[in-house]
Amino acid sequence: MKFNSSINTETSIDGFLDNSFFAVQPQKGNHRSGLDAVLLAATISENARGRLADLGSGCGVVGMAIAQRCLDVHVDLFELNPKCVNYTRQSLDLSQNAHLKDRVSVEQADITVSGDERQDSGLLANTYDHIVSNPPYNDQNHQVSPMEEKAQAHVLEGDTLLKWVKTASYIAKHKAELTLIMRPENLPELLVVLEGRFGSVKIKPVQATSKAPAFLMLVRAVKGGKAPLQILPPIPMRDLPTTDDAHDMSMQMEEISRGRACLEL
Repeated sequence: MKFNSSINTETSIDGFLDNSFFAVQPQKGNHRSGLDAVLLAATISENARGRLADLGSGCGVVGMAIAQRCLDVHVDLFELNPKCVNYTRQSLDLSQNAHLKDRVSVEQADITVSGDERQDSGLLANTYDHIVSNPPYNDQNHQVSPMEEKAQAHVLEGDTLLKWVKTASYIAKHKAELTLIMRPENLPELLVVLEGRFGSVKIKPVQATSKAPAFLMLVRAVKGGKAPLQILPPIPMRDLPTTDDAHDMSMQMEEISRGRACLEL
């Protein structure tokens, strides 16, 4: 999935979806993207149209992966961390990503703000047909990274999730779809904050293997949706081992990681 070429001692250029686009990222640690970003991007159908917002876009991998697959979608990336915004802009300036530049934009924005501050950040009301997000999905009971930026990227604090969903509801058109990737332990809080804003919730568990408990979940909800909650069949990321220590990526995940398949919810 990745081709690695160093820009400097802090960053690398990594290829995604069979090197169909490239992302500037930190060499290690916080804000590096992997299969979770590819999974989230794969939930958007290739037939999707309109405008899509990625809230908390990190280094832009999810949004660029969607733009790569979905040719009729314009992607707006919103990220608070200035380093990540700069990395995304560097990515969009790469010659290998020239085919994406006209359909992907990035803004520095705090997803937790409200009112005029949203407008000032480009988070405009009733604008988006699709919203995706990989929010900070560890709660405060998890061990917190000593790196402040990494903690900001991975830890839910207080009413952060509520504020993110409020912003998503504010910028979403009626019947717009919100798709998130989160940990199962965050589901009770998520269902509470979705109430009255997004409905028709679908949950797809993500497993390491078919015999392992889910460690992530993909959640799709519709603004104004009224359908009952659905639990969809899980997706295992790897096949059961054929030897004592060999776990191969599942065929479905292999196709998704190469950009050859989507994961419609």
